[in-house]
Amino acid sequence: MRVAIAIALTLLASSAPAFAQAPPPPAPIDPPDPSPAIRLPVREVDRPLTLPRHVLSIDVTPYGGHGSYDGYGGLSLGATFGITDDVEVWASFVDLELAPSPFPYYSAAGVTARLVRGTFELGLTGSAAFEMQAVYGAGLTFEVPMAVHLGSRAKLLVTPDVFVNIPFTSRESMSPGALLMVKTTGGAALGLGLVGQVVDRLSLGANTGITVSDFSDLTRGVAVPLGFSVHGTLAGEKGPSADLGPYFSWPALLQLGSSDRPSNPGVYQVGVALRGFVYL
Repeated sequence: MRVAIAIALTLLASSAPAFAQAPPPPAPIDPPDPSPAIRLPVREVDRPLTLPRHVLSIDVTPYGGHGSYDGYGGLSLGATFGITDDVEVWASFVDLELAPSPFPYYSAAGVTARLVRGTFELGLTGSAAFEMQAVYGAGLTFEVPMAVHLGSRAKLLVTPDVFVNIPFTSRESMSPGALLMVKTTGGAALGLGLVGQVVDRLSLGANTGITVSDFSDLTRGVAVPLGFSVHGTLAGEKGPSADLGPYFSWPALLQLGSSDRPSNPGVYQVGVALRGFVYL
């Protein structure tokens, strides 16, 4: 009897390690998240100063209006690309005037860096432009864009900048004497904008400020613009897929210091800003 019990205990002991070494059952695998991460907020008031990393936007803006003497119409083409979450490069490839006569008269490129994140954002922008209007020339601009996110329904935009315009020659004459009629000018501007989020895919905007286009002639070169816009968004899987923004603006509604024309309600522009997003 004792021999049988010993044999049974021996067999049990020898089989115990086999049970101990058996692999545990595999852990359950969670199903993948069916919705990819949002890379850019759909709501306009939540968007940062710069595009996120590897996001490309393509901009097409048809516009028209009335200048100091006659009407005009045109088309602007541009693009912006986020190198990192805090640095973007952008270019306005061509600003093509279609009426009264077709003529490409403006192109620009620049880089924007976001220096401060959060509820208050601060950035720095440097850009260069080539102008082909009455005078062929170049312009350099330095901006300090700021954004204040006012909760979930509003965003305040403040953009001070300084710029210099360097003329080359005039369109009317390519003679050296043409440069006597033009000069290098410097100025500054302060832009103020407010965006209100009506619903997730619709916002309203208003902007104003003050622009000193020529420090040497403050009687004619100080203007107060005023504009209004509507901003609609088509949402995609990773963020907005397209933006649609009709706008109306007076580029120089008030002309401070001018007795000849203190206001310019007849000088205006209307257009539709179209922007598509590509997530690379």
